[in-house]
Amino acid sequence: ANFTYQVGVFISRTSFVLICKNRKILWLGGVLQLFMVAFFAAAATKPFGSWWLLAPALFVGFLGGGVYVGAFSLIAQEQDPAYVELALSSASVADTFGIIVADILGLIVQGCVFGKMKVLDTSPDFKCGYDEIWSHLNRTVATQHYAAHCFPGVRG
Repeated sequence: ANFTYQVGVFISRTSFVLICKNRKILWLGGVLQLFMVAFFAAAATKPFGSWWLLAPALFVGFLGGGVYVGAFSLIAQEQDPAYVELALSSASVADTFGIIVADILGLIVQGCVFGKMKVLDTSPDFKCGYDEIWSHLNRTVATQHYAAHCFPGVRG
């Protein structure tokens, strides 16, 4: 799914600048991303997916790459030429901090979802109150348990 997402990002970053000419399109992409967060949250907590979830992952990649390149393009177009470099640098730093915060929150949410669904992989650092399902799991155990809907065909 991550590879499919990255393909979508690549495609949209190379072509979205051609269609993103105003803020309305940019805001629409952000709102659609919020809807996709809700969709994937439902897909993570209620197993109803399979390989067809690659299509929404590609769509999210299109949205993410499009909003990224659209925002930077609009900054470059709307700012006073004397301040374009400063504005783009500031947006780049803010983007990096946003990615860091999102990655940290993603780790926490993953521990919570794994605990709720009783997915036993290696014990996560953050368990969101589900310590008891990992308490009997020794880190040196050779066999690991997987949720069939997360890893089709893997038994254990």
